[in-house]
Amino acid sequence: MKRLSRALVLFLVAAGFLACNKNVHEGRELDWSGNSSPASSAPMKPPQPMPATSGPAIQGVIRVVPELAGKVTGTETLFLMAKDANGALVAVQRIRPVSFPMEFQLSQANVMMPGTKFEGTMTVSARLDHDGDAGSTEDSDLEGGTENPVSVGGPPVEILLGPLLIEK
Repeated sequence: MKRLSRALVLFLVAAGFLACNKNVHEGRELDWSGNSSPASSAPMKPPQPMPATSGPAIQGVIRVVPELAGKVTGTETLFLMAKDANGALVAVQRIRPVSFPMEFQLSQANVMMPGTKFEGTMTVSARLDHDGDAGSTEDSDLEGGTENPVSVGGPPVEILLGPLLIEK
């Protein structure tokens, strides 16, 4: 049963990330009006926090534990997720390329399902994925999250990425 639940959660997370390509920073310059243009030949800048388009947000900084910071190449994909008090995935963000420390912001603009309100308390988690596939995990992936639920619109939070805890 535990294995089935984990598989279902991974499937739902993967489906959410695939449906949420408006937050992808892969070689395209966004002008926040919904239009995008191919990136110039200039080197890509690290992604900046997404602007809140309506209402309060959860914001903060993501860092990598010092002993693993040297293993981050910048080509990985960061998956950022917010879940409500019932554990339902509410908002996601997929960021690539990455550099740390990285400021982040999740808001109504990142909600997966139209009509869902980004409000109340949430737990926030992040996974630095080496293959860019939200549905797979590797021993080299890193993860972290808030220990306790945080309030939307509350003070900034810090997420520390460390070794992935894989059930074997």
